[in-house]
Amino acid sequence: MARTIVEIPIQVETTVAAQMIGQIMQSNGFHFTDYRGAEQVWKKGVGVLTAMQYLRVDYSPQKVMLSAWIQPGLGKAGIGELDLSGVAAIVPKKALKKVVNQVTAAFGQPGI
Repeated sequence: MARTIVEIPIQVETTVAAQMIGQIMQSNGFHFTDYRGAEQVWKKGVGVLTAMQYLRVDYSPQKVMLSAWIQPGLGKAGIGELDLSGVAAIVPKKALKKVVNQVTAAFGQPGI
């Protein structure tokens, strides 16, 4: 899996962190869904005009771990996961980086 991983130290309860992240994701047009039946992720897009954007969030008492990636292609026929580096599919990568940076900023941390 090609994913960009960001660890964020937190000073709040995980339930509060989840609410904060949920508000950011929903305000950016993401919805919570199953990914390949194995993961719960935030997703935006269907791959018709631009790559689908994904963000998985894992919580522990002192940190939040974000896994971000895009998937070019149409629906389940996508070509696989791409991390947020490089120039391929740069427009959706920049859009997802912006969202990741909003999440990191909400916890007082620098972006990627």
